Amino acid sequence: MPMPPAHGGELRHGLLVMRIEHPGARAELLACPSDGSVAEVPTSAGQTRWHFVVGGALPEQDVLPCPLEGYPEILAGFDGHDFGLAIKLGGRRCAGELELLQAMHAFWLAPYGEHAYRHGGVAFDPVRRSALFWVDRLDVPVGARECVHHLLWVVARLAEVVPIEHARFAVAEPAMKYGALLGDDGPPFVLAGNPLAHRLQADGEAAAFAWAEQQRQWDARELAAMLAEIVVEQDPGRSDSAAVALRLCERGLAIEPGHADLAGYRLQILVAQDRVAEAVEHARPDPVALAHLVGLVGEQAPGALPLVCDALDDPALAVIAATDLVQPLVAEIGLHAPERLPGILARLPRDSLVEGR
Repeated sequence: MPMPPAHGGELRHGLLVMRIEHPGARAELLACPSDGSVAEVPTSAGQTRWHFVVGGALPEQDVLPCPLEGYPEILAGFDGHDFGLAIKLGGRRCAGELELLQAMHAFWLAPYGEHAYRHGGVAFDPVRRSALFWVDRLDVPVGARECVHHLLWVVARLAEVVPIEHARFAVAEPAMKYGALLGDDGPPFVLAGNPLAHRLQADGEAAAFAWAEQQRQWDARELAAMLAEIVVEQDPGRSDSAAVALRLCERGLAIEPGHADLAGYRLQILVAQDRVAEAVEHARPDPVALAHLVGLVGEQAPGALPLVCDALDDPALAVIAATDLVQPLVAEIGLHAPERLPGILARLPRDSLVEGR
């Protein structure tokens, strides 16, 4: 029978399917090539290791053939209600990668039974060839170590079909779980690791950014997202930490201009450092950012709110009027800069106030 392809081979619309019989029987993952024949996925010795006994002890391992973030910390912080592992595929792009990932996800959860969790899935980012294996409300009669190590075993089997370059434990965002129900069926963004954080800590900023500039494995959006994760861990109330965070924001926005999280963090840091005028200049080109800045300044530096009000010109207010930010903006200005409120109300479209959009 034809065998599955080696690393870098093409799946040619093939699928991996599972065969699980009654409890106590062996469950096997099978390759289903495009010609319809079926073959077990072999090891180098020609004997399959892709099986487990239903109802028995599950196979486990504690390593992957790639960098793995979050281990062994996951063993202490394991939460079956929200559990997952993100991976970044390597090698040449192949047809059928989503189907392969879906089959491996099913192979992971099959031994627990369909009543052991609420739901699960694979969030696949086809642009970056990254995927998140996730499960929601997993309730099984085994401990954290067994759950974690069995998932690692499954992903290691996946690595026998397609190389995996990086992995980390992660949880699914609500949009990944419920996007289809809300009509958002676009591909997700999956960040399958943050090697930049390790390089910053180990080698310093200069070496870390030299590495980032030479990257081919991680794209601009991934690098900017890594920086956003690092920035959010900084304390904006401390001048030394804030200075580092601002530098990282600027580097990230140079890599990925308009990155919403980094732009928002920059505003938060500037306001926390009493640099509201700088925050206004950064937010001025984006009316929605100005509206959010009104709330941020009203909460942390209300005396400086008139500076933000001065930037709310007619074009900015016209954009804000089409959003759901009108009522919060009006309330914040009325509370902290009431002398500016009549001028703002006079320039807002009346229907935006009546409808409360």
